[in-house]
Amino acid sequence: PPQVLSPDMVPPSERGTPIP
Repeated sequence: PPQVLSPDMVPPSERGTPIP
């Protein structure tokens, strides 16, 4: 199965949301 990255490991550019 494909590896699912947790939100904490996904860069802001990939998340589309700023890190507080």
